[in-house]
Amino acid sequence: HVADGMRLAAMTGLRRADLIALTWAEIETFRIKRVTLKSGRRRKRAIVPVTPQLRTLLDELKTRPRAAGVTTVLVNSRGQSWSEDGFSHRFNAVRDALDIRHTDGRRKHLHDVRGTYATRLVQLGLSDQEVGDIMGWSAQEVSGIRKLYVEDDTAVQAIIRRLTETEARP
Repeated sequence: HVADGMRLAAMTGLRRADLIALTWAEIETFRIKRVTLKSGRRRKRAIVPVTPQLRTLLDELKTRPRAAGVTTVLVNSRGQSWSEDGFSHRFNAVRDALDIRHTDGRRKHLHDVRGTYATRLVQLGLSDQEVGDIMGWSAQEVSGIRKLYVEDDTAVQAIIRRLTETEARP
């Protein structure tokens, strides 16, 4: 059940609160359309494209046993909607049991999956505005992600490529 949430997070980039509160009514043929819980007065919307891979996961999640009246996409082992604390606790227990860490040794957190999803969208060539629309972020927030994670990595990879080519020359 925790893996369901991890997979959904990796394919949607939704925040924990939005993941566990996502209902089937918010899922359309080609998109998930959700007013984010963190939006406050500004009513930010996340518009997540439903890719074939995400559609397959959603179809799988529909088959999970659920208690009467439960309309959330994710459910726990009792068929109930997750609470934020309940999901976080179970996620952390799985993370700790598997010793999932960043390369620098810090423990991974659920929000790291969100950042990874945003980075993936940037690497696929989406504009800052497009990524922002999907994530419920401003274009400026995405620009920061692009500079910090994508452009630095791209620059380092270009340097490695040039150094490797130089070393290969006779």
